[in-house]
Amino acid sequence: MGTINHSEVVAASRHAPVNLTYTSLANLKAGTNEGNGIVLTAANLYQIGYESFNGTYWVLVNNDPITWRQILVFDTSNRMSFVVWEGGYLKLNSAPIELADGEYYDLPEDSAGCGTFFACEKNAATAPEVAQVHWNIDGSVTSMFLSTNAAVTDAASSLCVFDNGSTARVKNNLGYTVYLIFDLDYCLNYVS
Repeated sequence: MGTINHSEVVAASRHAPVNLTYTSLANLKAGTNEGNGIVLTAANLYQIGYESFNGTYWVLVNNDPITWRQILVFDTSNRMSFVVWEGGYLKLNSAPIELADGEYYDLPEDSAGCGTFFACEKNAATAPEVAQVHWNIDGSVTSMFLSTNAAVTDAASSLCVFDNGSTARVKNNLGYTVYLIFDLDYCLNYVS
């Protein structure tokens, strides 16, 4: 079936937000068939894939070799929102995300951008910890502003924003549960 505009979908028809669904990240990245009858070809370029185990969305940017780029990490319980700017830039912000001590949040893979993270202690009136950083496509993180207990390494007793090996990670090492609030401007690397 060819692509049609949303306005052309009749009321009784199904409008799928994704083109392909995979049960694991390994299967998605390998292009494993999983019984869906799809062998990825150039016709599938820039189609959206959904990886159901982690709830992540991907766009196919190359079919030989198979190359996916993560486009959105979405968790409805955290009420995340994003806006696509002209030129492919993304604006991402969120209602507070609760992070217990030791928990973390990973930014989308293959992204580059800047942002401000606020960690406010749950049920307390203490001043928030703040990390304003920019990160590169390789995950490297550079600080623009760090409050007293914020770091760009995986440091003890800190709000941490650091390279996790494939993207930037925000981790709560403060020793108490926080609400994480953030505002990000970033773009994704669609270059194969």
